[in-house]
Amino acid sequence: MFNDWQISLVDYFLDPILEWKMAQWISDGELTERKKGGLNHNWIAPTFPWIDQLKEVKAYGGKVDRGFALHADVLKSLKKDRADQMDARVLEVKDAIERAKKIEADTGVKVPWEPFAGFAFTPEETETPESPEETKGATNAE
Repeated sequence: MFNDWQISLVDYFLDPILEWKMAQWISDGELTERKKGGLNHNWIAPTFPWIDQLKEVKAYGGKVDRGFALHADVLKSLKKDRADQMDARVLEVKDAIERAKKIEADTGVKVPWEPFAGFAFTPEETETPESPEETKGATNAE
């Protein structure tokens, strides 16, 4: 219902007001006539106020990691188009790599590109389980 309400708000309130205001600006000469086909815009609505967003993210990640859901399923449930999301991600990663290369060229210091693309992981997400040898040794030491 939350998402349906937001869609209705855009369709019946926000878009008509924007159309009216754009037409007013065009008639006043403050804005040049736009191209045929209407406005090219996206409203960015607030997300549903989850009680614990971290638990939601971990739940989605767990479903994808274990094969219970596809990445496309998660994006669809978030009202996002997978193709659009992947195209944007490709651009974001390429931009991040170029920024890291520029810093490296300017300073001579190797800089990871991942933080520039938002790939920042917490330590518990990057830790790997102990190797079988470490586990075996710990058991024998006890």
